[in-house]
Amino acid sequence: MTLLVRDEEDVLEDNLRYHLAQGVDQVIITDNCSSDSTPEILERLGRSGRVRVLREPRDDYSQAVWVTRMARMAYAEYAADWVINNDADEFWWPKEGNLKTTLEQIPPDYGVVRVPRSNFPPRPGDDGRPLARMQYREVRSLNPLGDPLPPKACHRGHPDIEVAQGNHALEGCGFACLPASEPIIIFHFPMRSYAQFENKIVKGGRALERNRQLPYGTSITWRELYKLFLAGELPAYYQKHLLDDSRLERGLASGELVRDLRLLHFLADRVDGPIRRQAAEEQGLRLALGVEGWMKEEELRALIRLAAEVPAGASIVEIGSYRGRSTIALAAGASSGGQNRVYSFDPHLDFDGVRGGAFGPGDQAALYRNLADAGVGEQVFSVSLDSRIVAPSWPARDVGLLLVDGDHRKESVRADVLAWLPHLREDAVMAFDDVDLDDVAEVITELQRDGALVQIGRVGQLAWFRAGPTPGATYPTGSAGGSSSAGAGSVGSM
Repeated sequence: MTLLVRDEEDVLEDNLRYHLAQGVDQVIITDNCSSDSTPEILERLGRSGRVRVLREPRDDYSQAVWVTRMARMAYAEYAADWVINNDADEFWWPKEGNLKTTLEQIPPDYGVVRVPRSNFPPRPGDDGRPLARMQYREVRSLNPLGDPLPPKACHRGHPDIEVAQGNHALEGCGFACLPASEPIIIFHFPMRSYAQFENKIVKGGRALERNRQLPYGTSITWRELYKLFLAGELPAYYQKHLLDDSRLERGLASGELVRDLRLLHFLADRVDGPIRRQAAEEQGLRLALGVEGWMKEEELRALIRLAAEVPAGASIVEIGSYRGRSTIALAAGASSGGQNRVYSFDPHLDFDGVRGGAFGPGDQAALYRNLADAGVGEQVFSVSLDSRIVAPSWPARDVGLLLVDGDHRKESVRADVLAWLPHLREDAVMAFDDVDLDDVAEVITELQRDGALVQIGRVGQLAWFRAGPTPGATYPTGSAGGSSSAGAGSVGSM
């Protein structure tokens, strides 16, 4: 996909993330003299490797030249099968599948697809997220001259393609245009606030005046709107198209407008949601790493993701919390996923860890402090008891994730597992920390041998498993080995 941008901070990130989520492999962007935060947004998103940024300092709006350059680059350097020449205010919506699968299904005899556009009029307000505010689409859209809004065109990659000014027409490729069918529609947001609209018309109008190569009829709608600005009539034009409540009501009643939430829902589910989850995970990781413990960064990341995947309504149980490093990671994952409760068991009795070190009641005070500082105190239920005391009275088979990180002596690990196996959901995951310790490894091996566990992942000394069909049937339930969680607290939050 190619994109020519100038001062598009209010929609640029949504546009890029949306099209990447819709199957676009690579984006080539030309930034033409942006003076808002557009360059910073592009620099940040460019780190992904899927967004390449070019800078164009000429201020004469030679759109055809610049877009043609990008379209040819897409073919020559990225072997693009299809190229979408896009604008920041346009969101290409496939009627089925995603953009990649839609274009892959175009018969080979055709190399150009003309895509109709439909305007979303501006709504009152300017809260910085126009797409959330502009939910109503015109059934039939006109350009500022009163003519039908012209379509855009995407095309197969070609070394000699020439994209016309406005991205409406193509030359130099000899491709046939797909007839009749309209597998894609463009959701168009040209006016999002008066400040944005005036900035666009003024800068674009002045740039076109400086371009002596383009005939006056090129970009005529832009030139006419710039004339309105010079005459002081642009605010009135904007107000005429502003969709206030009375106009909205009339438009819905007449059928000229429809409420269309497809883009908004896609952004919430496929774009904003993952971004929020990633941010929550990064914050949780940072908070967890600030707590004393031995669990490494890669292990904490895995724990956060395991917790995020627990189905809503299921419980997360941690055996061994120490000072809360792993507890905070579990809470971070749960908060970015199904908002699950985390039940953390650790009696914090005086205990000598299997790797050395003394642990006891002082660690409990540190745990409560750390949970409060991390802001997860309401999500985590910290229980100062051996988990095996609580397990027999656990009210439901609702545990979606069990972290076994208590006393690492063999009989204690075995007893912890057997106490909680009856409470695991069918889709539950059981994780063990310090799987390099012989006692922990032996219990896991026994469980795997009898089909009670099937390993599905490992990072460092953290391994996780899916429960098998006959969990723990051959194991005694003796309580030898002392507290199930005091030792893990010393190791489990590591």
